[in-house]
Amino acid sequence: MTKSFQDQLTAARERANLTQHDVAALLDISQGTISNWEAGRGCPSKPMQKAALNALKSKLTTSPATTAAGLLNRKGK
Repeated sequence: MTKSFQDQLTAARERANLTQHDVAALLDISQGTISNWEAGRGCPSKPMQKAALNALKSKLTTSPATTAAGLLNRKGK
């Protein structure tokens, strides 16, 4: 079964260790919009869904939280 956009967005944001505010800034939209999407109180267009998930995937691959040093630092917390 395919996950809903809201589930995909929340999971991708959490994997990238970003806040809703961070994602909103990345996409140049309001934090409230991200909150609404994650709560299922609205859904962006298909192109915006793709852009949002691609931006988070890009952040995930370049985030310090996903590098070896970042993972070691997180384990030390």
